Amino acid sequence: MNGFYRMPKNDGLVLVVILAITVLLFFPWSRATKIGGIVAFGWGMGLLMFIAPVLGLLALFATGSSKHEGDNARTGGARS
Repeated sequence: MNGFYRMPKNDGLVLVVILAITVLLFFPWSRATKIGGIVAFGWGMGLLMFIAPVLGLLALFATGSSKHEGDNARTGGARS
């Protein structure tokens, strides 16, 4: 389908990493293991709240701003 925008490779990699971490956290062993009185699932989800935005920002900075600025020029710019 040509109606969709291409996803940059860094964004796709971040998506795969976040999904992999999420799938690992839903395995049964993460609910049986306790660390400091809290189940590993809770620790993992709590850490994921901080890791996901950091990975997204790193991917954004790695791609550079020139690719994202070109998108606005093509679509007529952002409206305020």
